[in-house]
Amino acid sequence: VTAVLAGKLGQWPLAKGLLNLLHPLDAAGAQAALARLDIADKLFQRCDQLSGGQLQRVGIARVLYQAPQLILADEPVSAMDPVLAGHTLAVLNQEAASRGMTLLASLHAVELALAHFPRVIGLRDGRIVFDLPPAAIEPAALEALYANEQLQPLPASLPVQPLTVQIPRC
Repeated sequence: VTAVLAGKLGQWPLAKGLLNLLHPLDAAGAQAALARLDIADKLFQRCDQLSGGQLQRVGIARVLYQAPQLILADEPVSAMDPVLAGHTLAVLNQEAASRGMTLLASLHAVELALAHFPRVIGLRDGRIVFDLPPAAIEPAALEALYANEQLQPLPASLPVQPLTVQIPRC
């Protein structure tokens, strides 16, 4: 609960922030933020007992509780499986749109960026490679974005050799 309520520390006076550590002042607000991300049951769970994906959702709940004008989300779903990541990005986008917030997210999961954002900006070496709606992004643009001259291409087919395992008898 305090991890979510920490979203208001910048808006609260010092005394209120300290009191909140002793007795959560808005547990219902924290629970509502967690409920948007389907983890309301984790309200009183310590953060060191949460998985990586749950921790990321607690961080997103903190941002939603804070209600800023601008959300900067750096790899907000990197510790989540693809289905949960998609759901979480959908919630984040819906919340930002309904509250009039600007959402800027950095993702390496191209398929998530293409599926969940109206505009995708590809950056490489600090330069903009493309700035397009997802439907306008060609596979060649993605290949150029992720090209790596240091890696040798893999052969089209790798030789497959059968493996045998010998288990010693006791």
